[in-house]
Amino acid sequence: MGTDRFRGNSSTRGGPAGSVLRAFNIAVLCIGLASVACTGPGVGTRSGEAVSNCLKAYRPATVDPMPSGGLASGFAQGAIYAAPCESLSRGGPMEWAVLVVASDDVTIRAYFIGGRVEDRCGLLRSVSIAEDSTDVVVELEAGGDPSAVGTACSAVGQNYVTEVSLAKPLGTRKLSGTNNQGVIEHL
Repeated sequence: MGTDRFRGNSSTRGGPAGSVLRAFNIAVLCIGLASVACTGPGVGTRSGEAVSNCLKAYRPATVDPMPSGGLASGFAQGAIYAAPCESLSRGGPMEWAVLVVASDDVTIRAYFIGGRVEDRCGLLRSVSIAEDSTDVVVELEAGGDPSAVGTACSAVGQNYVTEVSLAKPLGTRKLSGTNNQGVIEHL
């Protein structure tokens, strides 16, 4: 229920300065993804079709209760379930904002802000989980549609959630990863 089990990097910025920083980060991510989409391998309609098939799995999500409030409560409405899509071009690390550990202690839901689906950039390309006896590292990777040549990405973000399963219960291990707030919720 708190951050007692959290350890990792965090670029925490509260208030208006944090909002501006998040908007700037989204804009930079989208500009980078747009340039990758224009020059990356696999540019063409076949990759666009593969991305379209991935995006069919995106749907409104039933969000978790967020007991701690604050940033976590911002995801209480309007989150979209995002399935990882390896057909997206590589765009670099994506920060998660909230991790929710389900009551089974194995299911982890990562809440994050990405690009809008209709822009086809700043979307979830992959989720990686690295586990050992003391730590669990959750990393998200952004991506863009390689067939979206010459298109721009909006600086408007969308709330997303994705779900992964650990190989064994979290227990006393510490959660970490690239994040912008580092909020950990336990149900």
